[in-house]
Amino acid sequence: MNKFRSRLLFTFVSLIVFILVGLGLLLETVFENYYIDHAKERMVKETEYVAVLAEEQGFDDVLKNPYVFEKLEEKIQASIAFVDDKKKVQYSGGEQSAFSQGIIKELSSETSKQRNKVITKETDQNNEFYHAVFVQDVAGKQGYILVKSTIEPLKAVHQKTWGLLIIGFVIACLVVVFLGMKITGQYIRPIESVTKVAIELAKGNYKARAYESHSDETGMLSKAINILARNLQEMTLEQEMQQDRLHTLIENMGSGMILIDSRGYINLVNRSYKETFHVTDEEYLDRLYYESFHHPEIIELVEEIFMTEVKVRKQMLLPLGIERKHFEVYGAIIGTNHEWKGIVLVFHDITELKKLEQMRKDFLANVSHELKTPITSIKG
Repeated sequence: MNKFRSRLLFTFVSLIVFILVGLGLLLETVFENYYIDHAKERMVKETEYVAVLAEEQGFDDVLKNPYVFEKLEEKIQASIAFVDDKKKVQYSGGEQSAFSQGIIKELSSETSKQRNKVITKETDQNNEFYHAVFVQDVAGKQGYILVKSTIEPLKAVHQKTWGLLIIGFVIACLVVVFLGMKITGQYIRPIESVTKVAIELAKGNYKARAYESHSDETGMLSKAINILARNLQEMTLEQEMQQDRLHTLIENMGSGMILIDSRGYINLVNRSYKETFHVTDEEYLDRLYYESFHHPEIIELVEEIFMTEVKVRKQMLLPLGIERKHFEVYGAIIGTNHEWKGIVLVFHDITELKKLEQMRKDFLANVSHELKTPITSIKG
């Protein structure tokens, strides 16, 4: 059962790890997309704010006093460029190479076609984004506001995500261990108890019982195994009682009896046979019949039953030491429904009956002889 507990906890933990890893990969992608989309929306709004500020103050004032753009660049952490309607750069903040001529021409061309919309362009390097919008101040001068922003690497986001997942994993493991111990106490322990009882029943210990603690499925299982144990105990007691009765009957019957199995081995010899033939269990039990019997008549009788598989009844005169005794031997097959399991031999000692019969014959002969003599005299 300890292996079962370990497998159960390992399965739970593996399932939690698999779910958390999959959830981490999913959240990483979701957070990354959300972070980038949110940054784009923020930069679009900031670009629109720079454009509105430039339009309200006028291009000439802003260019004469670029402090406004510099302050905005510091606040929004981006580079700002102002391009006139002839696509010449009038102001460029930040790094000198922040806006290349190709980018300026491309964004200016696209913005001139969509004047009421902020154009966004994403580069392939360093998470850089360009935003451009068409502007026109109160004096009617036209131009383009370009804003370059760089989104910080997503390592910090990834670290936070995986940090939260690791914390969640630790908490989940603690919860799994707690639930595993609770499940072990509520479900596995009754199963262990039932398993131990089943093993004891298999060994023949029908007194073993399982603890009935719950009314759920495990409790029903414990009750069922206890009912089975009680039934087996009652059946065993009844069988033992019947065996004792049968053993007492066999041992105390007046006739000798021997049981031989289907392979010819002697399984039982009762007390009457041993006393009559003056033998011991060691001479007969678990030995072949033709090795144990010393009388050929008995061996022939057993072989006849084995060959014919029918009941046999014979009278035999067997020498026992210095005397000879008469026996009436019954041989029958053991088994039902054509399932042959062996034979049983019953030896009835009829020596006294034979003597009585001989005495009767002698008496009748004497009486007949005594009666014949007077009758013959009278006739003569």
